[in-house]
Amino acid sequence: MHLCIGSYEHSSLILIRVLTSLHVGTGKSAGVVDLPIARDNLNLPFIPASSLKGALRTYFKGDEELIIFGSRPLDKEHYAGALAVLDGCLLAFPARSLKGVWVLVTSSLLLKRFMYLADIVGFSDSVVSESLWMRIEGLEGDQVLASLNGRKKLSINGSIILNEEFELKLPSESLTDNEIEQIAKRYLKLDDSWRLVIVHDDILYSLVERSILRRTRIRLEKLRKVAKERALWTEEELPAETRFITCFFYSKGRKPGKDVKDANEIRKIVEEKLFRDCKGYVIFGGHETIGRGLVEIVNLSC
Repeated sequence: MHLCIGSYEHSSLILIRVLTSLHVGTGKSAGVVDLPIARDNLNLPFIPASSLKGALRTYFKGDEELIIFGSRPLDKEHYAGALAVLDGCLLAFPARSLKGVWVLVTSSLLLKRFMYLADIVGFSDSVVSESLWMRIEGLEGDQVLASLNGRKKLSINGSIILNEEFELKLPSESLTDNEIEQIAKRYLKLDDSWRLVIVHDDILYSLVERSILRRTRIRLEKLRKVAKERALWTEEELPAETRFITCFFYSKGRKPGKDVKDANEIRKIVEEKLFRDCKGYVIFGGHETIGRGLVEIVNLSC
């Protein structure tokens, strides 16, 4: 999309869908969990822009890498890249459901973050209608919104039970409920769109904490294949089907030289590499050699 923010002339609204458990960490911790995931100022999981940009950089080579991401620390010439990336903000996360196995959960706060970013890039679609937004804002702490199909597939005696602990009541039915499935398909790329539910912000943090994976791991002695002494640790991971939202901003190339690419050329190079060559599949975070961190990135601006 075209925009004008400083030197940035084009932008993309990007959905990140976690396909295998994801660990974007903050280093070691003195707390109960040795290797926690990154959290924002509200203590919600997020993906730092530096982690996103660092992971993406590995998919580009030669001049393309230098033009898009800027010079390396040891290069003689120092210049900025033509791609700016925002932090990946949590948009939705999976939770266990007593009926239907699992649901994808979002809330007023998470949807507002999404709409702020959509507005920045000039997203033309109305993400949430006024009638549905009024229903979301009118939710009480023990209530949950679901589509008509979701009610049928998830409810037990008029309630949806999440993460074994939260029994949330379904308010009276409304025609706007089907819009929830439209949001799930259009913006969250959820195949089973009836799984999307919307909860009150007051229980958001508790639901997230009950959904995060905490694995205890041990290192083995190489020769004897027995547990190594004092080599036990715990690490956090985000489960598959978590969704984040971010923005890519494109400016003209800043690498010194005669062939300076404009912002639209930069956008095309990035999109061709990520969405055509890589088909939208990239790896973020740590532990990629044991199957962690595979994500799908989707350009919602298309």
